[in-house]
Amino acid sequence: QAGLVDLAPALAKPEDDVPMVLTSNAVYILSKLGLTDMAKKAPQLERWEIRDTENKVLGGLDFKGIADETSLKDFPTICMQRNELVKQLVKA
Repeated sequence: QAGLVDLAPALAKPEDDVPMVLTSNAVYILSKLGLTDMAKKAPQLERWEIRDTENKVLGGLDFKGIADETSLKDFPTICMQRNELVKQLVKA
């Protein structure tokens, strides 16, 4: 496992550090990897909306509503920085 930890700096590049949306199914997988605490600390997203220039909602996704209708209702959609996710996955 030390070899994988040594790769963390190469995988977590500053130019690639962007926010990522992880849906409830991804958070479920993270929980199975033992990363429940990390997911609980991340900001949760209930919905994503597309708006026009007059701020009128044109569409989007109701992440919470979708999860509530499935067996994944206990796993929220979250937002994380890519590099933090990579670091946590390498540690797992």
